[in-house]
Amino acid sequence: MGGSSNGYLKPRLGLVIFFKNSDIFVDIYRRRHEGNVTNNQLGLDEEKTKIRGVLLPIFFPELTGEEGRVLLTGLCENINMTMMEACYCIVVMSKALRENRTMVGEDRGELRKIIQFYLERIVQLVNGKTAVGRVEH
Repeated sequence: MGGSSNGYLKPRLGLVIFFKNSDIFVDIYRRRHEGNVTNNQLGLDEEKTKIRGVLLPIFFPELTGEEGRVLLTGLCENINMTMMEACYCIVVMSKALRENRTMVGEDRGELRKIIQFYLERIVQLVNGKTAVGRVEH
């Protein structure tokens, strides 16, 4: 886990968020160690999704439960979805990108960069321009 001189924490779990004095990040930090599943690519999506699932309704309160589930799926490294799910995920990610309010001190710029990265990746999958992940036609 990295930090900065301004007291914000920056976890290395793929979803970079900045908080001051956050109990959730203290807990995440305590659980990260050499043998942790997040240091293993096979368990990375599962662990990140658990953490993101807790944070998602806080950062994106306008998303419905279904939209949140779709967004979490789209933020995985190993994507396997239908064409309909991929298109819906693009719509949901676009909706999430329109959220400008800072809810609890998170870095909205970093959240936007992360969502934009995965959005572009899914667009490439839909257009057949990448072999990373799988969209069933």
